[in-house]
Amino acid sequence: MSETRNQKPKFGAAVPSALIRQWSIPARHFRWVTAVGFLLATGLLVSVIGMAYRETRQQIQSSDSVIHSRDVLSAIADYAAATKSASNAVTDYYANGTESDVAAFTTAKATIHVMIDRLQRLTADNPTQHRLAENLNSQMGQAVVFLQQVIDLHRQGKKGPDDLQGITKAIKPVSAELNKTYETMIRAENDLLKARSNAQAGAARRAIRLELWGGVLALLLMMSVLSVFLRESSIRLRAEQELAQRMLNSNSAFETGWRILNNLTLCCVRKTRNALPPKKKFAC
Repeated sequence: MSETRNQKPKFGAAVPSALIRQWSIPARHFRWVTAVGFLLATGLLVSVIGMAYRETRQQIQSSDSVIHSRDVLSAIADYAAATKSASNAVTDYYANGTESDVAAFTTAKATIHVMIDRLQRLTADNPTQHRLAENLNSQMGQAVVFLQQVIDLHRQGKKGPDDLQGITKAIKPVSAELNKTYETMIRAENDLLKARSNAQAGAARRAIRLELWGGVLALLLMMSVLSVFLRESSIRLRAEQELAQRMLNSNSAFETGWRILNNLTLCCVRKTRNALPPKKKFAC
């Protein structure tokens, strides 16, 4: 008896109606359940795509900010290199009097102005850095004036260190302010680059997590709806097979009963005919 209870119905066998009613969704609700499930999965996918698009845009903005900070640092490095070249050219000219050093100083001075102009354009969106770039421009202008005076001293025939004492004393505060501005500017831009790089990495991680988990959730939801659809289809198929089998059995029973009834009717007719007296014949 227990073995009979534990046996599962084979595919294609008749399924009890109580089991069908217990585990199936009413037909009038099944289409709505399936449609709502697929709509929820589609809505989840659309939401994930929208959020991923937003995170991707933030990642692009962070990447642009990182590139911008690197451009600023590159301009600061070019400015520092041009400043060093100008200082070395003036020092060499004052010691040796080589005219090529004057040409190198002129080239370096032009490069300095180009780099400062570039810094002012790049820092237009950052008031603090832009103000430092303006200070750098004014302070560098004063330093260039003193460097030009050193060249003029050599052209006047003055070559000793004593002749530079006045210019050296005057250029020290300007040089100190110039170095302070330079160091403040490069330190602030390095801090910005670090913060923007961290923001870019965070946006990339968020985008990856969002795409991964959103896709997994949408896939699970769609698989759940599909499993419900397949289960309901299987139950309805088995119910249709049970109904067809019952109709077949009913038709077979009806045909059998009809044959029996027909045979009985024929037998009754024969017996009735046999029981009747024979017909008399009349002579003409």
